[in-house]
Parts: sequence; structure tokens; C-alpha cells
Amino acid sequence: MADLFAGKIAENQMRLGECIAEIRALPGFESFMGPPNWDDVATVLDRDSATEPAADVLLYLAVTASGGVALIISERVQQAVFLDRLDMEMLSRIFSKHGYAAVQRDDNDAIAALSRTMGWLCEAVMDPIRPALSALFDAQDKAVPRRMLLIPSGPLSILPLHACQLSPGGEGDTLLERFVVQYGLSAITWRHCRRIASDRRDASPSVLAVGNPHPLHDGYDDLLGAEAEAEAVALKFGEAAILLCGRAATNEAVEEQLARFSYLHFACHGTFDIEHPSESSLLLGNGELSLIHLIVRGERIPARLVVMSACQTALVDLQRYPEEPVGLPAGFVEAGSPAAIGTFWSIDDVPTALLVDHLYNLLLEPQQPELRPTPAEALRRAQIWLRGVTRQEVEQYLRESVIGQRLAAKIPDIRIRGAPFERPFEHPIYWAPFSFHGA
Repeated sequence: MADLFAGKIAENQMRLGECIAEIRALPGFESFMGPPNWDDVATVLDRDSATEPAADVLLYLAVTASGGVALIISERVQQAVFLDRLDMEMLSRIFSKHGYAAVQRDDNDAIAALSRTMGWLCEAVMDPIRPALSALFDAQDKAVPRRMLLIPSGPLSILPLHACQLSPGGEGDTLLERFVVQYGLSAITWRHCRRIASDRRDASPSVLAVGNPHPLHDGYDDLLGAEAEAEAVALKFGEAAILLCGRAATNEAVEEQLARFSYLHFACHGTFDIEHPSESSLLLGNGELSLIHLIVRGERIPARLVVMSACQTALVDLQRYPEEPVGLPAGFVEAGSPAAIGTFWSIDDVPTALLVDHLYNLLLEPQQPELRPTPAEALRRAQIWLRGVTRQEVEQYLRESVIGQRLAAKIPDIRIRGAPFERPFEHPIYWAPFSFHGA
């Protein structure tokens, strides 16, 4: 029996080698499945290879049974930093029922659990690499953020690293405040995304907005706030929008429209499967739009940006760490979009709607395309704005904006807690779940 299996393995390895050789014979695929070299990695710092901004710093984060390692690459710094405290014991603590697992389950203890999780992350990851990162931003105006391509591996890839505090003791500026953080699967993939983003930079803004598909799948709640959000997003694009809400948001209707718009906005539930990432999906009215379908459907997605704001990327088993998780955002990048925004956990209707509304205001204004921020910059600004907005400002925003009117129509009893000048959404639980993937 052992000889039979050995023969099958050898046969399959030979077939794989033949397939790789055939692909490498195609123009542009000469290095397919080959190990990257320094020149390949350094292209993410190349400011002349595309019109989309290059990265100022590339940060790899990896974890092993005996500890972690960070690789920091920029024009001035090339340094490996060992993360001795990022061992299996620390990971067990981070992903425990008192840590990140409670955030994913949306427990009553979620805010305190996220604070504990971020404290452990700062201790294990940020504290050791702070001196190397300081060399990047100490010599520049702190008001001008650097661009970071962040490539975490294994379990680190499902954590909100952009929300980590940079100062000792977990206080002060976060990584997001100093850097425009863009998550990537690899430097090579991000280089490809950057080129596609450059090609689509001047595309006329148009949107497919999908909200609160019906009938609901078993075990999932009605998303009235998400429906209001999708309506408000569609109104921003005027005649260049298609809105699919409720029973109109079917698999067939969405599939028919995927290849027509520069923006795809999904305000609906989603699933994330760590064991079988390709089975992760968006839940639509009469079925699911899975990652494997997006990737193999044949027709590439021409969107500049995919936004998934209300998706619950529920992690099936946080004690079984993913090696190379391909979640919903990475799946859309694989399917042809150079960039996607997703969420690490679900949050309340009001902060989600406020952040999304502010995001599109930045993406669509001013009217001169050359003055618009990149999608990654727009998300960063929207997160910082949500973190700092006061209750008084939120109430005024809701009174005067279309999104406020739509929310009031769907959810009439909206209450914002706190004193007028308190910041109700300052905690990372409200803004940190949003992450930018791609270029």
C-alpha cells in the first residue's frame, strides 16, 4: 500500500511539474511558482512602475512554534526583528475565550476582550519593532502618513494589526494614524494589484449596491441598517447605480451585474471558513456567492474597489490557526478587483453607516479625480474621523445627511450614548474591524 501511495505521489508531482513548465512557457509567466528574489520584493517600493502610490515600507510578520519574526523593508531600513514573546502561549492567550474569540462572538465582554487582545498584540509584536518603525517616521512630519504594505501570515492575518498602539504601554498613536495600512497576501500579489489599480484609476464612478438580501438564511438577523446604508450609497452615484435590496438581491441578479461597475458594495451577511477558505461566501436572497465561484467563474471583476461593510466574517474555530487564510476580501482581489474592504467582526448599524458614508464622500469628492484620495487613504481618514467624532457631531450628521434619514426610516429609535462632547465610537471595537486589502 505504501508503494502504491508513493507511486501516486510521484506521478502527481511529475504532472504538476509539467503543468508549471507549460505555464512558464507563456509570455509574462516565466517565473511562475518560482521563489521571489529581492528585485521582485523591492518593486513594491518602486515609485515609477505605476501611477498608484508605492509603499514606503513593507512589513512581513510570521509566527512559529518557538516565536515570531518581523521583516521590515524600506529604502532606508532592511531589518529582521525576532518576536520572542509571540509564541504559542501568547497566541493561545490572544485567541482565548477571554480575548479575540469574545470579540468574534460579539459577547457583552467584547469591548474589554478587544482591549486585552490589543494589549497582548502590542506587547508581542509592536514593542519589539517600534525602534525600527521609529526610524521611518521620526525624520518626517507626523501629519504626513507613510504607506505600509502589511503581510501577516498564519493567525496574525485575522487580527486588526492596524489598530495596535505604537507607544509603550499601549497608549498614543496607532499604526493606522502613522501609516496608510494595506494588507497583502504577498509583495508579488500587491504589485499586480497596484498595476490594475493604476489602469482603473480614471474609471467613471458607478456602483452595484446590495443590501439586506431576503429571505434570510437560518440563524441570521434582519439587517435594516445595512439596507439603509445600501440605499444611501446608491443615491451618491445617481443614475450610475443599481440597487438590489431585499428579495431583489438574488444570486442571479448580482451575478448579472458584477462585471458592470467600478464599485461593488455589499451590505449583507457573509461567512468565513478557516478550514475551507474557498467556501467562504456572501449570503444572498436565494443562495450564496462563494469565493470559489468568484475565482472560477471565468469573467474577471472589473471593479476598482469592493466594499463589504456588514459581512460577519465569523471565524469557525479560533483554536485552529489558519496558515494562509483567503477570506472574502482576498477572494475578490483574486477574482480581479485590485482592492477590497472587509470586516474582522460585525458592528452596530450607526457606526458602520457613518464610516461607510464618510468613505464614499471622500472617494467621490472633490469632482477632480486627480485630487481624490486612494481607497486606502479614504478608509484610513474615515476610520480616524469616526474615532474622533463627538456625540453632538454624530447627531447633527444624522439629522442633515441622507444616511441619517434612511436610518431613521428603518430604525426609528436610534440613540447615541454619552455626553455631547464625548466620543462614542473612540474604542477600536467600532472602527478597527474595517481593513483594506490590495492596492
